[in-house]
Amino acid sequence: MIPNTDANEYTLAHKFNSSRNFVWNLATFVCGRSICNYGHLASDALPIKSPVSVLLAIFSYPAANATVQRHWPYFQRQEADWVYGIGTIDGKCEWPEGVSSLDIGKDSYIDGPHLPNRMLDTIEAMLLMPWDVLMMVEYDTLILKSIKVHKMKYEAACHLAGGATWGSKTSWFGHNPWLLKREVASDFLKFGRKAIQEDVCPDRDRGQPSTPECSPDVFWAYVLDHAGTRVQTDLWQEYSRNSFDVPGHLEEARQAYLNGVDCIHGLKTQDQLDFILS
Repeated sequence: MIPNTDANEYTLAHKFNSSRNFVWNLATFVCGRSICNYGHLASDALPIKSPVSVLLAIFSYPAANATVQRHWPYFQRQEADWVYGIGTIDGKCEWPEGVSSLDIGKDSYIDGPHLPNRMLDTIEAMLLMPWDVLMMVEYDTLILKSIKVHKMKYEAACHLAGGATWGSKTSWFGHNPWLLKREVASDFLKFGRKAIQEDVCPDRDRGQPSTPECSPDVFWAYVLDHAGTRVQTDLWQEYSRNSFDVPGHLEEARQAYLNGVDCIHGLKTQDQLDFILS
Protein backbone atom coordinates (compact mmCIF):
# COMPACT_ATOMS: atom_id res chain seq x y z
CA MET A 1 0.00 0.00 0.00
CA ILE A 2 1.03 3.62 -0.49
CA PRO A 3 2.22 5.17 2.78
CA ASN A 4 0.55 8.26 4.19
CA THR A 5 2.90 11.24 4.34
CA ASP A 6 2.56 14.93 4.96
CA ALA A 7 2.82 15.58 1.22
CA ASN A 8 0.43 12.89 0.02
CA GLU A 9 -3.01 11.81 1.12
CA TYR A 10 -4.85 8.88 -0.39
CA THR A 11 -8.46 7.88 0.16
CA LEU A 12 -9.36 4.58 -1.44
CA ALA A 13 -12.36 2.33 -1.39
CA HIS A 14 -11.64 -0.72 -3.49
CA LYS A 15 -12.34 -4.40 -3.88
CA PHE A 16 -9.61 -6.95 -4.58
CA ASN A 17 -10.58 -10.57 -5.20
CA SER A 18 -8.64 -13.79 -5.61
CA SER A 19 -8.69 -13.59 -9.42
CA ARG A 20 -6.46 -10.48 -9.15
CA ASN A 21 -9.18 -8.23 -10.53
CA PHE A 22 -9.36 -4.76 -9.04
CA VAL A 23 -12.54 -2.71 -8.96
CA TRP A 24 -11.98 0.77 -7.56
CA ASN A 25 -15.30 2.24 -6.51
CA LEU A 26 -13.89 5.46 -5.12
CA ALA A 27 -10.43 6.90 -5.37
CA THR A 28 -9.00 10.29 -4.54
CA PHE A 29 -5.31 11.11 -4.89
CA VAL A 30 -4.26 14.46 -3.44
CA CYS A 31 -0.62 15.52 -3.80
CA GLY A 32 1.29 18.32 -2.18
CA ARG A 33 2.07 19.73 -5.65
CA SER A 34 -1.25 19.22 -7.41
CA ILE A 35 -4.57 17.46 -7.23
CA CYS A 36 -4.67 14.25 -9.21
CA ASN A 37 -8.14 13.17 -10.29
CA TYR A 38 -9.17 9.61 -10.94
CA GLY A 39 -11.36 9.25 -13.98
CA HIS A 40 -13.00 5.97 -14.96
CA LEU A 41 -11.61 3.28 -12.66
CA ALA A 42 -14.35 0.65 -12.49
CA SER A 43 -12.71 -1.90 -14.75
CA ASP A 44 -12.04 -5.60 -14.27
CA ALA A 45 -8.57 -6.68 -15.28
CA LEU A 46 -8.03 -8.79 -18.34
CA PRO A 47 -7.14 -12.43 -17.64
CA ILE A 48 -3.53 -12.91 -16.60
CA LYS A 49 -1.76 -14.22 -19.72
CA SER A 50 1.60 -15.19 -18.26
CA PRO A 51 3.32 -15.55 -14.88
CA VAL A 52 4.43 -11.90 -15.27
CA SER A 53 1.53 -9.44 -15.07
CA VAL A 54 1.91 -6.05 -16.75
CA LEU A 55 0.26 -2.69 -16.17
CA LEU A 56 0.60 -0.34 -19.13
CA ALA A 57 0.39 3.37 -18.20
CA ILE A 58 0.11 5.77 -21.16
CA PHE A 59 1.14 9.42 -20.66
CA SER A 60 -0.82 11.96 -22.67
CA TYR A 61 -2.08 15.55 -22.72
CA PRO A 62 -5.12 17.19 -24.35
CA ALA A 63 -3.47 18.18 -27.65
CA ALA A 64 -2.50 14.53 -28.19
CA ASN A 65 -6.04 13.11 -28.09
CA ALA A 66 -6.13 12.34 -31.81
CA THR A 67 -2.70 10.70 -31.66
CA VAL A 68 -3.78 8.49 -28.74
CA GLN A 69 -6.76 7.28 -30.77
CA ARG A 70 -4.56 6.49 -33.79
CA HIS A 71 -1.99 4.66 -31.71
CA TRP A 72 -4.45 2.72 -29.56
CA PRO A 73 -4.33 -0.48 -31.68
CA TYR A 74 -0.56 -0.49 -31.15
CA PHE A 75 -0.85 -0.05 -27.38
CA GLN A 76 -3.20 -3.05 -27.45
CA ARG A 77 -0.50 -5.15 -29.09
CA GLN A 78 1.31 -5.27 -25.76
CA GLU A 79 -1.65 -7.31 -24.41
CA ALA A 80 -1.10 -5.84 -20.95
CA ASP A 81 -3.17 -7.13 -18.05
CA TRP A 82 -4.20 -3.57 -17.15
CA VAL A 83 -4.14 -0.37 -19.20
CA TYR A 84 -4.41 3.11 -17.65
CA GLY A 85 -4.47 6.43 -19.42
CA ILE A 86 -2.51 9.11 -17.56
CA GLY A 87 -4.04 12.47 -18.41
CA THR A 88 -3.75 16.00 -17.06
CA ILE A 89 -5.73 17.55 -14.22
CA ASP A 90 -7.69 19.84 -16.52
CA GLY A 91 -9.66 16.70 -17.39
CA LYS A 92 -9.45 17.28 -21.14
CA CYS A 93 -7.64 14.09 -22.13
CA GLU A 94 -9.76 11.60 -24.03
CA TRP A 95 -9.46 7.82 -23.97
CA PRO A 96 -11.20 4.99 -25.82
CA GLU A 97 -14.47 3.86 -24.26
CA GLY A 98 -14.04 1.71 -21.16
CA VAL A 99 -10.38 2.58 -20.58
CA SER A 100 -9.43 3.37 -16.98
CA SER A 101 -7.77 6.73 -16.52
CA LEU A 102 -5.98 8.83 -13.92
CA ASP A 103 -5.23 12.55 -14.23
CA ILE A 104 -1.85 13.57 -12.82
CA GLY A 105 -0.20 16.96 -13.18
CA LYS A 106 -0.89 20.04 -15.26
CA ASP A 107 -0.77 20.30 -19.04
CA SER A 108 2.88 21.31 -19.39
CA TYR A 109 6.07 20.03 -20.99
CA ILE A 110 9.58 20.24 -19.51
CA ASP A 111 9.15 22.73 -16.69
CA GLY A 112 11.18 22.21 -13.52
CA PRO A 113 10.22 18.99 -11.70
CA HIS A 114 6.81 18.74 -13.38
CA LEU A 115 7.44 15.69 -15.59
CA PRO A 116 9.62 13.86 -13.02
CA ASN A 117 6.86 14.37 -10.46
CA ARG A 118 4.30 13.07 -12.94
CA MET A 119 6.34 9.92 -13.40
CA LEU A 120 6.78 9.44 -9.65
CA ASP A 121 3.13 10.13 -8.85
CA THR A 122 2.08 7.62 -11.51
CA ILE A 123 4.31 4.90 -10.08
CA GLU A 124 3.07 5.64 -6.57
CA ALA A 125 -0.59 5.52 -7.58
CA MET A 126 -0.17 2.36 -9.65
CA LEU A 127 1.36 0.50 -6.70
CA LEU A 128 -2.24 -0.06 -5.57
CA MET A 129 -2.59 -2.52 -8.45
CA PRO A 130 -1.10 -6.05 -8.23
CA TRP A 131 1.21 -5.86 -11.26
CA ASP A 132 4.64 -7.47 -11.56
CA VAL A 133 5.98 -5.03 -14.18
CA LEU A 134 4.91 -1.44 -14.73
CA MET A 135 5.37 -0.26 -18.33
CA MET A 136 5.16 3.51 -18.81
CA VAL A 137 4.85 4.80 -22.37
CA GLU A 138 4.28 8.17 -24.00
CA TYR A 139 1.40 8.86 -26.36
CA ASP A 140 3.69 9.15 -29.42
CA THR A 141 5.05 5.60 -29.15
CA LEU A 142 4.08 2.71 -31.40
CA ILE A 143 4.35 -0.76 -29.91
CA LEU A 144 4.68 -2.81 -33.07
CA LYS A 145 5.49 -6.07 -31.29
CA SER A 146 4.68 -7.02 -27.72
CA ILE A 147 7.67 -6.47 -25.44
CA LYS A 148 8.68 -9.78 -23.87
CA VAL A 149 8.59 -8.69 -20.24
CA HIS A 150 9.00 -12.28 -19.03
CA LYS A 151 12.53 -12.15 -20.45
CA MET A 152 13.64 -9.16 -18.37
CA LYS A 153 17.10 -9.94 -16.95
CA TYR A 154 17.25 -6.92 -14.65
CA GLU A 155 14.89 -4.85 -12.51
CA ALA A 156 14.36 -2.10 -15.10
CA ALA A 157 14.42 -1.79 -18.86
CA CYS A 158 14.28 0.98 -21.48
CA HIS A 159 15.69 2.09 -24.81
CA LEU A 160 19.23 3.48 -24.45
CA ALA A 161 18.83 6.79 -26.27
CA GLY A 162 22.19 8.45 -25.63
CA GLY A 163 24.99 9.45 -23.28
CA ALA A 164 25.59 12.49 -21.11
CA THR A 165 23.77 15.49 -22.51
CA TRP A 166 23.98 19.25 -21.86
CA GLY A 167 25.86 18.84 -18.60
CA SER A 168 23.58 16.16 -17.18
CA LYS A 169 24.44 14.55 -13.86
CA THR A 170 24.28 11.05 -15.31
CA SER A 171 26.18 9.41 -18.16
CA TRP A 172 23.16 8.23 -20.18
CA PHE A 173 19.47 8.73 -20.79
CA GLY A 174 16.68 6.37 -21.74
CA HIS A 175 13.59 6.74 -23.90
CA ASN A 176 10.28 5.05 -23.24
CA PRO A 177 8.86 2.49 -22.84
CA TRP A 178 10.15 2.57 -19.27
CA LEU A 179 9.77 -0.79 -17.49
CA LEU A 180 10.07 -1.22 -13.75
CA LYS A 181 9.68 -4.39 -11.70
CA ARG A 182 7.54 -4.14 -8.62
CA GLU A 183 10.33 -5.07 -6.21
CA VAL A 184 12.32 -1.93 -7.04
CA ALA A 185 9.43 0.53 -7.42
CA SER A 186 9.64 1.72 -3.81
CA ASP A 187 13.37 2.39 -4.16
CA PHE A 188 12.74 4.35 -7.35
CA LEU A 189 10.20 6.47 -5.50
CA LYS A 190 12.53 7.02 -2.54
CA PHE A 191 15.49 8.10 -4.64
CA GLY A 192 13.27 10.05 -7.03
CA ARG A 193 11.66 12.08 -4.24
CA LYS A 194 15.10 12.66 -2.73
CA ALA A 195 16.40 13.96 -6.07
CA ILE A 196 13.55 16.47 -6.30
CA GLN A 197 14.07 17.60 -2.70
CA GLU A 198 17.73 18.18 -3.53
CA ASP A 199 16.79 20.32 -6.56
CA VAL A 200 18.23 17.96 -9.13
CA CYS A 201 15.44 19.23 -11.41
CA PRO A 202 14.68 22.64 -9.90
CA ASP A 203 11.93 25.09 -10.69
CA ARG A 204 13.09 27.82 -13.08
CA ASP A 205 12.42 31.49 -13.52
CA ARG A 206 10.72 32.61 -16.73
CA GLY A 207 13.20 32.61 -19.59
CA GLN A 208 15.68 30.29 -17.87
CA PRO A 209 16.34 26.86 -19.39
CA SER A 210 15.47 23.71 -17.46
CA THR A 211 18.24 21.39 -16.32
CA PRO A 212 18.64 18.11 -18.25
CA GLU A 213 17.21 16.16 -15.30
CA CYS A 214 13.87 17.95 -15.80
CA SER A 215 13.42 15.63 -18.78
CA PRO A 216 11.89 12.29 -17.75
CA ASP A 217 14.43 10.55 -20.01
CA VAL A 218 17.38 11.89 -17.98
CA PHE A 219 15.56 11.80 -14.63
CA TRP A 220 14.81 8.09 -15.18
CA ALA A 221 18.51 7.38 -15.69
CA TYR A 222 19.59 9.56 -12.76
CA VAL A 223 17.26 7.84 -10.31
CA LEU A 224 18.12 4.32 -11.46
CA ASP A 225 21.83 5.09 -11.14
CA HIS A 226 21.47 6.48 -7.62
CA ALA A 227 19.18 3.64 -6.56
CA GLY A 228 21.70 1.09 -7.85
CA THR A 229 19.05 -0.50 -10.06
CA ARG A 230 20.26 -2.56 -12.99
CA VAL A 231 18.83 -1.61 -16.39
CA GLN A 232 18.39 -3.80 -19.43
CA THR A 233 18.66 -1.95 -22.75
CA ASP A 234 18.46 -4.86 -25.19
CA LEU A 235 15.07 -6.34 -24.33
CA TRP A 236 13.57 -4.89 -27.53
CA GLN A 237 14.66 -2.99 -30.64
CA GLU A 238 13.50 0.62 -31.00
CA TYR A 239 13.88 3.65 -33.22
CA SER A 240 13.35 6.74 -31.08
CA ARG A 241 13.40 10.51 -31.57
CA ASN A 242 11.59 13.21 -29.61
CA SER A 243 10.04 14.25 -32.92
CA PHE A 244 10.60 13.72 -36.63
CA ASP A 245 11.16 17.38 -37.46
CA VAL A 246 14.82 16.89 -38.41
CA PRO A 247 15.22 16.02 -42.12
CA GLY A 248 15.96 12.34 -42.57
CA HIS A 249 14.56 11.09 -39.27
CA LEU A 250 11.19 10.12 -40.71
CA GLU A 251 12.90 8.16 -43.46
CA GLU A 252 15.07 6.44 -40.86
CA ALA A 253 11.96 5.55 -38.86
CA ARG A 254 10.35 3.99 -41.94
CA GLN A 255 13.47 1.94 -42.62
CA ALA A 256 13.51 0.82 -38.99
CA TYR A 257 9.89 -0.31 -39.40
CA LEU A 258 10.81 -2.27 -42.53
CA ASN A 259 13.73 -3.80 -40.63
CA GLY A 260 11.30 -5.12 -38.02
CA VAL A 261 11.90 -3.02 -34.90
CA ASP A 262 9.60 -3.61 -31.94
CA CYS A 263 8.87 0.06 -31.10
CA ILE A 264 9.00 3.47 -32.74
CA HIS A 265 8.85 6.61 -30.61
CA GLY A 266 8.26 10.17 -31.78
CA LEU A 267 5.22 9.96 -34.10
CA LYS A 268 2.84 12.89 -33.79
CA THR A 269 0.75 13.06 -36.97
CA GLN A 270 -1.35 10.92 -39.29
CA ASP A 271 0.95 11.77 -42.21
CA GLN A 272 3.97 10.49 -40.29
CA LEU A 273 2.20 7.26 -39.40
CA ASP A 274 1.03 6.74 -42.98
CA PHE A 275 4.54 7.32 -44.35
CA ILE A 276 6.19 4.92 -41.92
CA LEU A 277 3.67 2.16 -42.58
CA SER A 278 3.63 2.65 -46.35
